[in-house]
Amino acid sequence: PRQYSQPVLGNQQSPMPREIELLGCSGLQISDSSDMADDAAAVVWDSALVLLHYLSKRQREGRCLVSGRPVLELGSGTGVVGLAAAALGASSVALTDLSHVLPNIQRNIQANQAAIGSARVAALPLSWGDPAHLREVWAWFGQAEQHHQSSAPFNLLVLASDLAYESATLPALTKVLRSCLQGQTQVAEDSQGQGQACSPQQRILLAYEEREGMDELWEEALAASKLEAHLVPEEEQHEDWRTPEIKLYWVQACSPSWSSGLD
Repeated sequence: PRQYSQPVLGNQQSPMPREIELLGCSGLQISDSSDMADDAAAVVWDSALVLLHYLSKRQREGRCLVSGRPVLELGSGTGVVGLAAAALGASSVALTDLSHVLPNIQRNIQANQAAIGSARVAALPLSWGDPAHLREVWAWFGQAEQHHQSSAPFNLLVLASDLAYESATLPALTKVLRSCLQGQTQVAEDSQGQGQACSPQQRILLAYEEREGMDELWEEALAASKLEAHLVPEEEQHEDWRTPEIKLYWVQACSPSWSSGLD
């Protein structure tokens, strides 16, 4: 059994908004969707809580991952992880999911305006097999960050929780993860207009709940897309919101050497 020191929201719908406390921020009010009784996107899942409290812990330690940077959440569901990123200081946040999920995400955005503050937040459609959707997401970031954007914005942080639970979705999922990492090797102009290499900063932080028969398939799908996952040690996660059953991974394109670049 999971040993959380606080009640887990669990995987049940609630007719009342649920409060998510974040260190140093206004609490979030998150509503489940009563319109999607059998939909995985209708509720807050445990892995989302592990992920968002890891973000909160990093802020408490003065190593905030989201402050002042664009954030993309994949498979947002209720939007709780992306809204937490906005509350913790992200400059812009795109909460993405299938179109039928977006109305509930929009309700949660509206209910959390005080916590969001000055961050620009939008609920956007993103079907993993639709490249047009991804282009629209990049275009939105371009407007939000006030510059032209035709690919993933530099310094983008991608957040995802509990997306790998059906083998049929893995190829499309890893493909969109790869697309989010494109453009890592960019050239910026310095103050004299000379090109200089930028260190890669696009990163994916993924929470994954272990499921029988899925772990090997997930590893194979990552390898097939030339992606590698690096485990966040449990002792680095939030002391009250961690469990051996839920893993946090940094995902990036395969490379000879690796660093999160964010410590």
